[in-house]
Amino acid sequence: MAKSSTAGAIVSALRAVTKDWAKQRKAEERHASAVRNRRERLTRFRRVTIKDVAWEVMEPAYMAASAKGTLPAAARQVMYQARNPIQERTGKQRVFHSDAAS
Repeated sequence: MAKSSTAGAIVSALRAVTKDWAKQRKAEERHASAVRNRRERLTRFRRVTIKDVAWEVMEPAYMAASAKGTLPAAARQVMYQARNPIQERTGKQRVFHSDAAS
């Protein structure tokens, strides 16, 4: 009887430890994009968000788009100035699909 309770304890401990990993692997089997998120989900760290970086680069982006504050700048012009720094800092690229517009 001691052997079966020990084996049961080992199995339940192993399942508890690998629960998050198993959930992620099953998600990867269903969705290919989940593979890209594996490291992010299973690693504990505070990632840099798009919002955080946007707040940091917004003023310099506006100044660049408005010729150092001497000209009016449209939101689109500011966005184009801020896009590269945001993508570099976050490591995320915004993907635009040509078939999404149709």
